[in-house]
Amino acid sequence: TIPNSVTSIGKGAFYGCSGLTSVTIPNSVTSIGYEAFYGCSGLTSVTIPNSVTYIDSYAFVGCSGLTSVTIPNSVTSIGYEAFYGCSGLTSVTIPNSVTTIGSGAFKNCSGLKSVSIGESVNTIGSGAFAGCDNLKKITMYPMNVPSTQGTETFAHYNAYLYIPCAVYEDYDLDDVFGNFKYIKCITAEEVDAPDKVEIEVDEDNNAIVIWPSTDGAKKYELEISKDGEVFCTLLFNENGQLTSIDFGNRSASVGFQFTVTGLDSASKYAYSMVAMDKTGNELQSYKGTFTTNGYVPGPGEEDEPTSITETLADANITVSGGTISAEADFSIYNTIGQDVTAFNGSLQPGVYLVSIENNIVKVMVK
Repeated sequence: TIPNSVTSIGKGAFYGCSGLTSVTIPNSVTSIGYEAFYGCSGLTSVTIPNSVTYIDSYAFVGCSGLTSVTIPNSVTSIGYEAFYGCSGLTSVTIPNSVTTIGSGAFKNCSGLKSVSIGESVNTIGSGAFAGCDNLKKITMYPMNVPSTQGTETFAHYNAYLYIPCAVYEDYDLDDVFGNFKYIKCITAEEVDAPDKVEIEVDEDNNAIVIWPSTDGAKKYELEISKDGEVFCTLLFNENGQLTSIDFGNRSASVGFQFTVTGLDSASKYAYSMVAMDKTGNELQSYKGTFTTNGYVPGPGEEDEPTSITETLADANITVSGGTISAEADFSIYNTIGQDVTAFNGSLQPGVYLVSIENNIVKVMVK
Protein backbone atom coordinates (compact mmCIF):
# COMPACT_ATOMS: atom_id res chain seq x y z
CA THR A 1 0.00 0.00 0.00
CA ILE A 2 1.61 3.21 -1.19
CA PRO A 3 0.83 6.17 1.13
CA ASN A 4 -0.71 9.49 0.07
CA SER A 5 2.60 11.29 0.52
CA VAL A 6 3.94 9.67 -2.68
CA THR A 7 3.53 11.68 -5.89
CA SER A 8 5.33 9.44 -8.38
CA ILE A 9 6.39 5.82 -8.77
CA GLY A 10 9.91 5.98 -10.14
CA LYS A 11 12.03 3.98 -12.55
CA GLY A 12 12.10 0.25 -11.74
CA ALA A 13 10.43 0.76 -8.36
CA PHE A 14 8.97 -2.76 -8.24
CA TYR A 15 11.03 -4.32 -11.01
CA GLY A 16 10.88 -8.13 -10.94
CA CYS A 17 8.61 -8.41 -7.88
CA SER A 18 6.98 -11.54 -9.27
CA GLY A 19 5.34 -12.41 -5.92
CA LEU A 20 3.48 -9.11 -5.68
CA THR A 21 -0.25 -9.86 -5.99
CA SER A 22 -1.84 -6.57 -4.98
CA VAL A 23 -0.91 -2.89 -5.02
CA THR A 24 -2.84 0.19 -3.92
CA ILE A 25 -1.88 3.38 -5.77
CA PRO A 26 -3.18 6.56 -4.05
CA ASN A 27 -4.67 9.63 -5.72
CA SER A 28 -1.51 11.61 -4.93
CA VAL A 29 0.46 9.76 -7.62
CA THR A 30 0.66 11.62 -10.96
CA SER A 31 2.99 9.36 -12.95
CA ILE A 32 3.98 5.71 -13.17
CA GLY A 33 7.61 5.53 -14.21
CA TYR A 34 9.80 3.59 -16.60
CA GLU A 35 9.77 -0.17 -15.80
CA ALA A 36 7.92 0.60 -12.54
CA PHE A 37 6.17 -2.81 -12.37
CA TYR A 38 8.26 -4.65 -14.95
CA GLY A 39 7.98 -8.43 -14.48
CA CYS A 40 5.38 -8.31 -11.67
CA SER A 41 3.76 -11.47 -13.04
CA GLY A 42 1.76 -12.09 -9.84
CA LEU A 43 -0.34 -8.92 -10.16
CA THR A 44 -3.91 -9.78 -11.15
CA SER A 45 -5.48 -6.32 -11.33
CA VAL A 46 -4.38 -2.70 -11.17
CA THR A 47 -6.54 0.39 -10.66
CA ILE A 48 -4.70 3.52 -11.76
CA PRO A 49 -6.10 6.60 -9.95
CA ASN A 50 -7.50 9.68 -11.68
CA SER A 51 -4.45 11.69 -10.66
CA VAL A 52 -2.12 9.82 -13.05
CA THR A 53 -1.49 11.58 -16.36
CA TYR A 54 1.32 9.47 -17.83
CA ILE A 55 2.16 5.77 -17.93
CA ASP A 56 5.84 5.52 -18.91
CA SER A 57 7.51 2.99 -21.20
CA TYR A 58 7.77 -0.64 -20.04
CA ALA A 59 5.71 0.24 -16.91
CA PHE A 60 3.87 -3.11 -16.80
CA VAL A 61 5.94 -5.31 -19.14
CA GLY A 62 5.52 -9.03 -18.44
CA CYS A 63 2.65 -8.66 -15.99
CA SER A 64 1.20 -11.87 -17.41
CA GLY A 65 -1.15 -12.42 -14.45
CA LEU A 66 -2.89 -9.10 -15.02
CA THR A 67 -6.50 -9.82 -16.00
CA SER A 68 -7.86 -6.29 -15.68
CA VAL A 69 -6.47 -2.77 -15.71
CA THR A 70 -8.38 0.48 -15.24
CA ILE A 71 -6.90 3.41 -17.17
CA PRO A 72 -8.53 6.61 -15.86
CA ASN A 73 -9.78 9.55 -17.89
CA SER A 74 -6.75 11.59 -16.82
CA VAL A 75 -4.00 9.69 -18.62
CA THR A 76 -2.90 11.49 -21.78
CA SER A 77 -0.17 9.15 -23.00
CA ILE A 78 0.61 5.43 -22.79
CA GLY A 79 4.33 4.84 -23.24
CA TYR A 80 6.40 2.54 -25.42
CA GLU A 81 5.63 -1.15 -24.70
CA ALA A 82 3.89 -0.11 -21.47
CA PHE A 83 1.79 -3.32 -21.29
CA TYR A 84 3.98 -5.57 -23.46
CA GLY A 85 3.31 -9.27 -22.81
CA CYS A 86 0.31 -8.79 -20.50
CA SER A 87 -1.18 -12.00 -21.87
CA GLY A 88 -3.93 -12.22 -19.23
CA LEU A 89 -5.74 -9.06 -20.39
CA THR A 90 -8.92 -9.80 -22.35
CA SER A 91 -10.24 -6.27 -22.90
CA VAL A 92 -8.86 -2.75 -22.69
CA THR A 93 -10.63 0.63 -22.74
CA ILE A 94 -8.50 3.62 -23.75
CA PRO A 95 -10.25 6.70 -22.26
CA ASN A 96 -11.02 9.94 -24.11
CA SER A 97 -8.14 11.76 -22.40
CA VAL A 98 -5.45 9.69 -24.15
CA THR A 99 -3.93 11.23 -27.27
CA THR A 100 -1.00 8.87 -27.86
CA ILE A 101 -0.69 5.09 -27.69
CA GLY A 102 3.02 4.30 -27.81
CA SER A 103 4.74 1.80 -30.08
CA GLY A 104 4.24 -1.76 -28.86
CA ALA A 105 2.05 -0.51 -26.00
CA PHE A 106 -0.01 -3.74 -25.95
CA LYS A 107 2.29 -5.92 -28.02
CA ASN A 108 1.99 -9.68 -27.41
CA CYS A 109 -1.10 -9.30 -25.23
CA SER A 110 -2.20 -12.62 -26.66
CA GLY A 111 -5.38 -12.89 -24.57
CA LEU A 112 -6.74 -9.52 -25.71
CA LYS A 113 -10.11 -9.92 -27.47
CA SER A 114 -11.56 -6.40 -27.55
CA VAL A 115 -10.22 -2.86 -27.50
CA SER A 116 -12.10 0.45 -27.24
CA ILE A 117 -10.14 3.54 -28.28
CA GLY A 118 -11.29 6.98 -27.08
CA GLU A 119 -12.11 9.96 -29.26
CA SER A 120 -8.92 11.98 -28.60
CA VAL A 121 -6.37 9.38 -29.76
CA ASN A 122 -4.49 10.84 -32.71
CA THR A 123 -1.40 8.61 -32.79
CA ILE A 124 -1.03 4.84 -32.52
CA GLY A 125 2.58 3.76 -32.53
CA SER A 126 4.26 1.02 -34.53
CA GLY A 127 3.23 -2.48 -33.45
CA ALA A 128 0.94 -1.14 -30.70
CA PHE A 129 -1.23 -4.27 -30.96
CA ALA A 130 1.20 -6.62 -32.72
CA GLY A 131 1.05 -10.18 -31.43
CA CYS A 132 -2.54 -9.73 -30.21
CA ASP A 133 -3.60 -12.72 -32.26
CA ASN A 134 -6.99 -13.15 -30.56
CA LEU A 135 -8.18 -9.57 -31.05
CA LYS A 136 -11.71 -9.81 -32.48
CA LYS A 137 -13.29 -6.40 -31.92
CA ILE A 138 -11.87 -2.88 -32.14
CA THR A 139 -14.11 0.12 -31.47
CA MET A 140 -12.74 3.48 -32.65
CA TYR A 141 -14.35 6.74 -31.46
CA PRO A 142 -11.94 9.32 -33.03
CA MET A 143 -13.64 11.40 -35.72
CA ASN A 144 -10.21 11.95 -37.30
CA VAL A 145 -8.42 8.76 -38.31
CA PRO A 146 -5.37 8.35 -36.00
CA SER A 147 -1.97 8.25 -37.65
CA THR A 148 -0.28 4.86 -37.62
CA GLN A 149 3.09 3.52 -38.71
CA GLY A 150 2.31 0.74 -41.15
CA THR A 151 0.21 -2.40 -41.20
CA GLU A 152 2.24 -3.95 -38.36
CA THR A 153 0.15 -1.83 -35.97
CA PHE A 154 -2.23 -4.78 -35.55
CA ALA A 155 -1.46 -8.52 -35.56
CA HIS A 156 -4.08 -9.20 -38.24
CA TYR A 157 -7.00 -7.53 -39.98
CA ASN A 158 -9.72 -10.15 -39.63
CA ALA A 159 -11.26 -8.43 -36.59
CA TYR A 160 -14.45 -6.36 -36.62
CA LEU A 161 -13.67 -2.64 -36.75
CA TYR A 162 -16.47 -0.38 -35.44
CA ILE A 163 -16.23 3.32 -36.35
CA PRO A 164 -18.44 6.45 -36.32
CA CYS A 165 -20.77 6.28 -39.32
CA ALA A 166 -20.06 9.88 -40.34
CA VAL A 167 -16.39 9.07 -41.06
CA TYR A 168 -16.83 5.56 -42.46
CA GLU A 169 -15.20 6.48 -45.77
CA ASP A 170 -12.17 8.06 -44.05
CA TYR A 171 -11.39 4.82 -42.21
CA ASP A 172 -12.27 2.63 -45.18
CA LEU A 173 -9.79 4.46 -47.44
CA ASP A 174 -7.02 4.64 -44.84
CA ASP A 175 -3.83 2.69 -45.64
CA VAL A 176 -4.01 0.80 -42.31
CA PHE A 177 -7.62 0.76 -41.10
CA GLY A 178 -8.89 0.12 -44.62
CA ASN A 179 -7.28 -3.32 -44.45
CA PHE A 180 -9.82 -4.63 -41.94
CA LYS A 181 -12.06 -7.28 -43.45
CA TYR A 182 -15.13 -6.22 -41.49
CA ILE A 183 -15.79 -2.48 -41.06
CA LYS A 184 -19.07 -1.45 -39.46
CA CYS A 185 -20.41 1.87 -38.21
CA ILE A 186 -21.33 2.29 -34.54
CA THR A 187 -25.06 2.05 -34.12
CA ALA A 188 -27.62 1.37 -31.42
CA GLU A 189 -29.88 -1.67 -31.54
CA GLU A 190 -33.59 -1.31 -32.22
CA VAL A 191 -35.57 -2.60 -29.24
CA ASP A 192 -39.01 -2.36 -27.72
CA ALA A 193 -38.73 0.49 -25.24
CA PRO A 194 -40.77 1.99 -22.39
CA ASP A 195 -41.86 5.63 -22.32
CA LYS A 196 -38.77 6.75 -20.42
CA VAL A 197 -35.01 6.25 -20.38
CA GLU A 198 -33.81 3.14 -18.57
CA ILE A 199 -30.19 2.35 -17.73
CA GLU A 200 -28.83 -1.05 -16.75
CA VAL A 201 -25.24 -1.50 -15.50
CA ASP A 202 -23.63 -4.85 -16.23
CA GLU A 203 -20.91 -6.59 -14.22
CA ASP A 204 -18.19 -4.83 -16.23
CA ASN A 205 -19.65 -1.37 -15.43
CA ASN A 206 -20.92 -0.81 -18.95
CA ALA A 207 -24.06 1.35 -18.99
CA ILE A 208 -26.75 -0.05 -21.30
CA VAL A 209 -28.97 2.93 -22.17
CA ILE A 210 -32.47 2.21 -23.50
CA TRP A 211 -34.58 5.12 -24.70
CA PRO A 212 -37.88 5.51 -26.57
CA SER A 213 -38.15 6.89 -30.07
CA THR A 214 -39.90 10.24 -30.44
CA ASP A 215 -42.12 11.08 -33.41
CA GLY A 216 -40.51 13.77 -35.53
CA ALA A 217 -37.09 13.44 -33.91
CA LYS A 218 -34.15 13.67 -36.32
CA LYS A 219 -31.42 13.27 -33.72
CA TYR A 220 -30.85 12.25 -30.10
CA GLU A 221 -28.21 13.67 -27.79
CA LEU A 222 -27.02 11.56 -24.86
CA GLU A 223 -24.85 13.27 -22.25
CA ILE A 224 -23.36 11.46 -19.24
CA SER A 225 -21.60 13.38 -16.49
CA LYS A 226 -19.96 12.74 -13.12
CA ASP A 227 -19.62 15.32 -10.34
CA GLY A 228 -20.73 18.00 -12.79
CA GLU A 229 -18.05 17.10 -15.35
CA VAL A 230 -19.19 15.71 -18.70
CA PHE A 231 -17.92 12.15 -19.28
CA CYS A 232 -19.24 11.86 -22.82
CA THR A 233 -21.79 13.32 -25.22
CA LEU A 234 -23.17 11.09 -27.96
CA LEU A 235 -25.26 12.22 -30.94
CA PHE A 236 -27.48 9.71 -32.73
CA ASN A 237 -29.59 10.22 -35.82
CA GLU A 238 -33.25 9.19 -36.10
CA ASN A 239 -32.15 5.58 -36.70
CA GLY A 240 -29.99 5.40 -33.59
CA GLN A 241 -26.69 5.65 -35.46
CA LEU A 242 -23.77 7.60 -34.02
CA THR A 243 -23.86 9.97 -37.00
CA SER A 244 -26.22 12.24 -38.91
CA ILE A 245 -26.46 9.90 -41.92
CA ASP A 246 -30.07 9.07 -42.83
CA PHE A 247 -30.67 5.40 -43.67
CA GLY A 248 -34.40 5.67 -44.19
CA ASN A 249 -37.54 5.54 -42.11
CA ARG A 250 -37.92 3.45 -38.99
CA SER A 251 -40.91 2.05 -37.13
CA ALA A 252 -42.49 4.60 -34.79
CA SER A 253 -43.00 1.93 -32.13
CA VAL A 254 -39.36 1.05 -31.45
CA GLY A 255 -36.77 2.51 -29.09
CA PHE A 256 -33.02 2.23 -29.07
CA GLN A 257 -30.34 0.64 -26.89
CA PHE A 258 -26.67 1.61 -26.72
CA THR A 259 -23.89 0.51 -24.35
CA VAL A 260 -21.54 3.15 -22.93
CA THR A 261 -18.20 1.63 -21.93
CA GLY A 262 -15.27 2.95 -19.89
CA LEU A 263 -17.26 4.10 -16.84
CA ASP A 264 -15.64 4.13 -13.40
CA SER A 265 -16.76 1.53 -10.87
CA ALA A 266 -18.39 2.60 -7.58
CA SER A 267 -19.46 5.94 -9.06
CA LYS A 268 -22.61 7.99 -9.52
CA TYR A 269 -23.34 9.47 -12.94
CA ALA A 270 -25.98 11.87 -14.21
CA TYR A 271 -27.48 11.63 -17.69
CA SER A 272 -29.65 13.74 -19.97
CA MET A 273 -31.25 12.54 -23.19
CA VAL A 274 -32.73 15.10 -25.59
CA ALA A 275 -34.76 14.31 -28.73
CA MET A 276 -34.57 17.12 -31.31
CA ASP A 277 -36.04 17.92 -34.70
CA LYS A 278 -33.87 18.63 -37.74
CA THR A 279 -33.38 22.28 -36.74
CA GLY A 280 -32.30 21.39 -33.21
CA ASN A 281 -35.55 22.23 -31.43
CA GLU A 282 -36.20 20.11 -28.34
CA LEU A 283 -39.09 17.66 -28.69
CA GLN A 284 -38.61 15.60 -25.55
CA SER A 285 -36.03 15.37 -22.79
CA TYR A 286 -35.16 12.95 -19.98
CA LYS A 287 -32.82 13.40 -17.03
CA GLY A 288 -31.75 11.22 -14.16
CA THR A 289 -28.90 9.45 -12.40
CA PHE A 290 -27.48 5.94 -12.21
CA THR A 291 -24.66 4.24 -10.34
CA THR A 292 -22.05 1.66 -11.26
CA ASN A 293 -21.21 -1.46 -9.28
CA GLY A 294 -19.97 -0.89 -5.73
CA TYR A 295 -21.39 2.60 -5.22
CA VAL A 296 -22.15 3.38 -1.57
CA PRO A 297 -24.77 6.14 -1.04
CA GLY A 298 -23.82 9.15 1.06
CA PRO A 299 -25.78 10.36 4.13
CA GLY A 300 -29.43 10.92 3.23
CA GLU A 301 -28.90 9.71 -0.32
CA GLU A 302 -31.18 7.04 -1.73
CA ASP A 303 -29.54 3.91 -3.06
CA GLU A 304 -29.75 3.67 -6.84
CA PRO A 305 -30.57 0.42 -8.61
CA THR A 306 -27.59 -1.30 -10.26
CA SER A 307 -26.93 -4.78 -11.52
CA ILE A 308 -25.60 -5.87 -8.12
CA THR A 309 -27.35 -8.85 -6.55
CA GLU A 310 -28.45 -7.59 -3.15
CA THR A 311 -29.11 -10.90 -1.38
CA LEU A 312 -26.46 -13.27 -0.10
CA ALA A 313 -28.75 -16.29 -0.01
CA ASP A 314 -29.06 -16.41 -3.80
CA ALA A 315 -25.30 -16.83 -4.12
CA ASN A 316 -24.84 -19.10 -1.05
CA ILE A 317 -22.37 -16.66 0.51
CA THR A 318 -21.67 -16.42 4.23
CA VAL A 319 -19.71 -13.81 6.15
CA SER A 320 -18.02 -14.50 9.47
CA GLY A 321 -15.70 -11.92 10.96
CA GLY A 322 -13.17 -11.00 8.30
CA THR A 323 -13.84 -14.12 6.21
CA ILE A 324 -16.15 -14.52 3.21
CA SER A 325 -17.11 -18.07 2.18
CA ALA A 326 -19.10 -19.51 -0.73
CA GLU A 327 -19.89 -22.82 -2.38
CA ALA A 328 -18.29 -21.79 -5.69
CA ASP A 329 -15.07 -20.07 -6.71
CA PHE A 330 -15.19 -16.33 -6.18
CA SER A 331 -13.12 -13.15 -6.13
CA ILE A 332 -13.36 -10.24 -3.69
CA TYR A 333 -13.01 -6.56 -4.64
CA ASN A 334 -13.10 -3.39 -2.60
CA THR A 335 -15.35 -0.49 -3.62
CA ILE A 336 -12.73 1.06 -5.91
CA GLY A 337 -12.33 -2.15 -7.85
CA GLN A 338 -9.11 -3.57 -6.39
CA ASP A 339 -8.85 -7.35 -6.03
CA VAL A 340 -8.45 -8.12 -2.32
CA THR A 341 -9.12 -11.87 -2.47
CA ALA A 342 -5.67 -12.55 -1.00
CA PHE A 343 -6.73 -10.81 2.21
CA ASN A 344 -9.79 -13.02 2.77
CA GLY A 345 -9.71 -14.10 6.41
CA SER A 346 -8.44 -10.75 7.62
CA LEU A 347 -10.73 -8.36 5.76
CA GLN A 348 -11.25 -5.00 7.45
CA PRO A 349 -14.84 -3.90 8.24
CA GLY A 350 -16.55 -2.36 5.24
CA VAL A 351 -18.38 -3.03 1.97
CA TYR A 352 -16.94 -5.52 -0.52
CA LEU A 353 -18.03 -6.88 -3.90
CA VAL A 354 -17.93 -10.62 -4.45
CA SER A 355 -17.76 -11.86 -8.04
CA ILE A 356 -19.26 -15.34 -8.22
CA GLU A 357 -20.81 -17.31 -11.08
CA ASN A 358 -21.16 -14.22 -13.32
CA ASN A 359 -22.89 -12.26 -10.54
CA ILE A 360 -21.71 -9.38 -8.40
CA VAL A 361 -22.84 -9.52 -4.76
CA LYS A 362 -22.44 -6.63 -2.32
CA VAL A 363 -21.23 -7.88 1.08
CA MET A 364 -20.88 -6.06 4.40
CA VAL A 365 -18.06 -7.22 6.66
CA LYS A 366 -18.63 -6.05 10.24
